[in-house]
Amino acid sequence: MDTSEKQSQRIAVAISAINKGELNAVIPDVSRVHAWLTNPEFGDCKSNGPKPLHDCQNQIEFLQYFLPKIQKWNNQNQLIFYFSGHGDIRGEEYCLKLGIDDSDWFPFSNLISYLSTYKVNRAILILDACHSGAVTKGIRSSEPLVLELEKKQSKTF
Repeated sequence: MDTSEKQSQRIAVAISAINKGELNAVIPDVSRVHAWLTNPEFGDCKSNGPKPLHDCQNQIEFLQYFLPKIQKWNNQNQLIFYFSGHGDIRGEEYCLKLGIDDSDWFPFSNLISYLSTYKVNRAILILDACHSGAVTKGIRSSEPLVLELEKKQSKTF
């Protein structure tokens, strides 16, 4: 194993947003996914890394949890981000619901901007939320994976 392989890590970030009780599975789902991701036999993510954030109350709490994980990012690392909660298209923007108030919608493009700003260039983003397929609209459609996803999506309707 060379030096760069020793230094690279997989980092799991798992978040569930607070809701009004209509999404009963978000907390157990986030706990389970985080446990799988940090299990050396499955996800092999950094086990002493961030614990899951349950019942995220708002954008401020989300950023206080998320930004420290990426601010001193080693570009050899890989982020695995898992979100469970509400999602919706607001205006023409896909957003994650991070709290109960109507002001707690967080544009997905903001998440992508933070990843770009802190040079997180290796990431897997998993969204367990309604309308999550809309995030591909913010990705260049010339990318092969997006084109393939769009083909499959159009065949199912």
